[in-house]
Amino acid sequence: MHRYLILCLIVSMSNAGALLTNGDFEEPLHIGWSLYMFAPTLNYDTLDRDTSFHPDPDYEIKLRKFDSWFARLYQIVEIPSTDLQFSADAKIRAMEYDSIGGSSWSMAALRLTYLNESNTILGETRICHMSPHCPWQGSATIHLIEVTYPDSFYTHTLNINDELTNLPGVNPLEIVKIRVEVYDTTNGC
Repeated sequence: MHRYLILCLIVSMSNAGALLTNGDFEEPLHIGWSLYMFAPTLNYDTLDRDTSFHPDPDYEIKLRKFDSWFARLYQIVEIPSTDLQFSADAKIRAMEYDSIGGSSWSMAALRLTYLNESNTILGETRICHMSPHCPWQGSATIHLIEVTYPDSFYTHTLNINDELTNLPGVNPLEIVKIRVEVYDTTNGC
């Protein structure tokens, strides 16, 4: 069975100026962003940039990944400190078609991954929507913020310093980079 996922978002992250390159997607996606789709890639797997996904006239993106593995659009940003505001308008939705079997699942997320100087993952914040059988769970280094209205755009805003209090396993003083990514994963939906 195939699973269908749509992510549409506008990302902005600032502290006395935008830190993301092309965070509003107004320029072509090869400017500032990297795409990684882990095989198998099907004809249905798409990344689109358009002005028609949200009622405003600006550009947004739509990422779709079917069947299995994952896809992500990301950028790694060096940060001056963790005293940052993060804001994103996003419609995040994951669906599974094989909801009876229990072994198939999907998850869509806007992920903030906190990195040290050598790009080692210290922890993550995942603003996400998960299908019923998704095994993801929070931990001392993973904070899940579950989307309750996956069919609507919603503005997600958080202060990174405040958010790090939800991750007791992460030392904020070690964070020098944040990977911002649109991410989806599935196990055979």
